[in-house]
Amino acid sequence: MRISRVNLKGTQISWWQDWSQWLSRKGWNWRDFTFIELSVEDDIIFGNFEVTAGILGFGLRLVINFTAPSKKGKRIIKTVEKIHRHLPTPPTDL
Repeated sequence: MRISRVNLKGTQISWWQDWSQWLSRKGWNWRDFTFIELSVEDDIIFGNFEVTAGILGFGLRLVINFTAPSKKGKRIIKTVEKIHRHLPTPPTDL
């Protein structure tokens, strides 16, 4: 369950907790719990570097945009923008 997301210039910080989904079964299609997690991702297409860490049901993700998207990334962004223009109502959760 995502608690919060903060967007700064070229940086995004997200944190969440898994405990509330275990305290109540209502409203959840599935439940998971992070004991220990540590991952690093280098997204070459979109120019992002991401670090995710979690321990005992609490998680933190840091995404830093170091470079502009590659040509392929720019094509993907343009395609998604075209799709969004043709949707009947814009999604509110993007």
